Amino acid sequence: SVGYAAGSALTTAHSTTFVGYNAGAAITTGVQNTGIGAYALDGISTQSYCTAVGVSALSVACGNHSTAVGHGAGMVMTGGQNTCMGSNSMVNVTSGNYNTALGTFTMLTNTNGSRNTALGYQALYSATGNDHNTAVGNRAMVTASNNGSCTAVGSQALEVATTGGHYNTAI
Repeated sequence: SVGYAAGSALTTAHSTTFVGYNAGAAITTGVQNTGIGAYALDGISTQSYCTAVGVSALSVACGNHSTAVGHGAGMVMTGGQNTCMGSNSMVNVTSGNYNTALGTFTMLTNTNGSRNTALGYQALYSATGNDHNTAVGNRAMVTASNNGSCTAVGSQALEVATTGGHYNTAI
């Protein structure tokens, strides 16, 4: 560990790497975690197999086997096996699993949706309760709520798909 308080609570954890101010500071027993950047992985204690690169990436919570790259990416990600890349992507994934997001502000408030893919600025931005969706493009499905198995390709595709839409396709 390199950096002030980086990895400072480690007890039985092993195969971990922390670089940056407070990176991995609370981890005690989690294994094979990597935190690079100030506050990266600093709020988790027992989770394992998490990778965080960027200031405050996965800083509050992390579900096992999750990866976040970018400033604030996955900050409160309690769901597991999620992958996000981009500033503030997947900030509030509280119970969603198996999601992939690439782009700034993608899936920002995806509180409990699972098995979604978002690519592009603000794709699935305020997604809550969405499962099995694919959004590709600037603001694709930006206000989606409780939608399932939808595909949106292109700038602003299904932009206002609000409540309960299922099996919709927009190109």
